[in-house]
Amino acid sequence: MSRYSSSWTPLPALPDPEGFAGMYAGTCGEIMICAGGTNFPEKPMLEGGAKTWTDRIFTLSPGENEWKEAGTLPVPYAYGASAGIREGLLCIGGCGKEGHRKDVYLLNLAKGTVTTHPFPSLPIALAYTAAAVLDGKVYLTGGCERPGEQDCTNRVFMLDTRRTEQGWLEQAPLPGRGRFLHQMAATDGALYVLGGIGLLEQDVPTGLGTAEGSLELYSGTRMDAPAGHALRHRRSPHPGPGFRKRRHLPAWGG
Repeated sequence: MSRYSSSWTPLPALPDPEGFAGMYAGTCGEIMICAGGTNFPEKPMLEGGAKTWTDRIFTLSPGENEWKEAGTLPVPYAYGASAGIREGLLCIGGCGKEGHRKDVYLLNLAKGTVTTHPFPSLPIALAYTAAAVLDGKVYLTGGCERPGEQDCTNRVFMLDTRRTEQGWLEQAPLPGRGRFLHQMAATDGALYVLGGIGLLEQDVPTGLGTAEGSLELYSGTRMDAPAGHALRHRRSPHPGPGFRKRRHLPAWGG
């Protein structure tokens, strides 16, 4: 804990012995939602274990000491972006056993049960992306279009939640090479893109990535880079979604 933080309070563990990676997470009102994800229930990946995908959805209400299983996603998948909007929690893109996905779902609560509603799909399939909401608009950056993480994109898409009939509109791209497994946050009228993996050309044949430690600022329909503030350490992957704490944007793990 740094001098800029307050205290961290442990929450109840998810009701699964292995836990999950790559979950969609956010809030609906004051209730936390975690959905989807992957794990290796039989044995670890390094021991040859098989990855499984889940469609389970869990909720945690303020003051409660355990998560409740509150519904299922339309399909088992993970590794997409999450964005909280007025109507609920958006689960954007991601991937499942069959490959990367372009579908988007809105999760909201009704009498303790999470319901899912289709939302405008992405123009392309994307996983390992990041999203943030600014002035009622959902911005999605980066990610991988195909399994194997042999490439990644710097494309930016925007969905105006007040005009969803327009669908996702492509914006000016992020500067520089693409990135994935990064983090986004919105504050003071600007979007921030933090860290992630950017693949260098010589890395592509082997699938190896170089951790990107820069910090860019995206504001409205205009991109300025750099914003003048770099991360102290190159980090990837970042837990997400990003959030603002007072005047600070925490970046942890990776």
